[in-house]
Amino acid sequence: MRPVPPRPLLAPALGLVAGIGAGAGLGAPVVPIGGTALVALLAATRTSGVVARCLVVLGFACLGMARAVDVGAGPPLPAREGLLLWEVQVARSGRGGDTPVAVSLKSARASPGGGVLWQGEAPARLWIPRWPVDDGLARRGERWLVRGRIRPARRAGAPSLGVSDHRRACLLRPAAGPSQRLAGGWDAALLSLRGRVRRAVDQHAPEQHRALLLALSLGDRRELDPALREAFARTGTAHLLAISGLHVGCFAGALLMVLRFAVRRLPLPLDARQAGLPDRLAWGGALLGAWLYVAVAGAPVSGRRALVMLACVAAGRIVRRRTSGWNGLAGAALLVAWFEPEAVRSAGYQLSVASVAGLLALWPEAGTGQVGRVRRWVARAAASSAAATLATAPLCAGLFGRVAVAGLWVNLLAIPVLAFGVVPPLLAGAALGAIEPALGGPAIRLAGLSAELGCRLVCWLAAPDRCPVLLWAPRPGAVWAAYLLGAVAIAAWSGDGRET
Repeated sequence: MRPVPPRPLLAPALGLVAGIGAGAGLGAPVVPIGGTALVALLAATRTSGVVARCLVVLGFACLGMARAVDVGAGPPLPAREGLLLWEVQVARSGRGGDTPVAVSLKSARASPGGGVLWQGEAPARLWIPRWPVDDGLARRGERWLVRGRIRPARRAGAPSLGVSDHRRACLLRPAAGPSQRLAGGWDAALLSLRGRVRRAVDQHAPEQHRALLLALSLGDRRELDPALREAFARTGTAHLLAISGLHVGCFAGALLMVLRFAVRRLPLPLDARQAGLPDRLAWGGALLGAWLYVAVAGAPVSGRRALVMLACVAAGRIVRRRTSGWNGLAGAALLVAWFEPEAVRSAGYQLSVASVAGLLALWPEAGTGQVGRVRRWVARAAASSAAATLATAPLCAGLFGRVAVAGLWVNLLAIPVLAFGVVPPLLAGAALGAIEPALGGPAIRLAGLSAELGCRLVCWLAAPDRCPVLLWAPRPGAVWAAYLLGAVAIAAWSGDGRET
């Protein structure tokens, strides 16, 4: 068995994520928790083996609890259901409409001359028809006074603030400073690219599959037919509708092939070619393109996780070092959890991390030459489908009260059609459509033909007699216990330097 690279990020990621999840409702002071983390991490440097890993997990768990307490230290939002005057600061530039604008809540009043009902700082999503300015764009850093109704977050994430009459929104303080103007221009450029891709799909996609192609390219699932959404959920293929490793990997892989073909034909010196410069440049360009795609798609948590994992692979190829999938997943979990602690309690983050962890833990070996390529591909596909289904089963049961057992075999049929027949030409059309909507027409039409077959297949398989669903609603403690035991087993299994 060949040696594999060590996985030093696995234990810190387990501890940090568990600490943030446990410390969400904790009201303890930050200083004692931080002191405990420091003592545990210092003690870990004086020990080795299982004891050291346990101390690292404990130390980062304390850091996670301190981080969660620090983020949630602000005053609670007012529980009043009526319309209030909210002072908000734009966190990311946006035009409103169907797309929410990220803002930071500052204060709330019942009337212009009334007293302050709430004051603090909390992230939120603002739904507003449009901003009452000439270009309709609210820029990062601007402060606005809007009248709206706050809605609490569903399961996790930021609450929603809905504004019905945009004409009563008042600009309190414009954005100032070159960095804020630059950020506003960057956000405006991303909105422009997203709008070009959307126009390309609107113009060239078949009308009956336009909503599905929007979901597969930009992650916009708002226009999906509820019956089709239920069919995807029942068959265990709803993960295809989220911007995740499949989409990021397809986009980066196609871009990598194009860049390799182009860079290898550049008049580079012989020593640079022997040093692998063309491949390094191609990997760097593919990573940059994948980052731009995730940003245009709205940077969902599953897309950010896939992007960090891709960055780990690209860094290994650039420096010619073998990388570990566990390190990539742990690094992605660490970064997202530290900078966005509220994402740890979201279903998207939990399902994304659990599915990839299941794939990494139960992924079969590549096989030998004695087994045919087709049989080996079928065996790997079946094993990966089973691994992802089993890894997310307790979480799906705890969140939705059911487990899509049919995902064990439906993914074997749906992924070749939707993932390989729809996503690659659709992303190619989206990339060309970002340059000019008319350029992406042929590829988007080709993706529409495959989407017809994929939708018929998913809807046919979603029939109750072909697609059983396990109704199971465990308590949150049981779900935590199941994943805790799995995490301990994985950490102990991957602690040495041998192939797993």
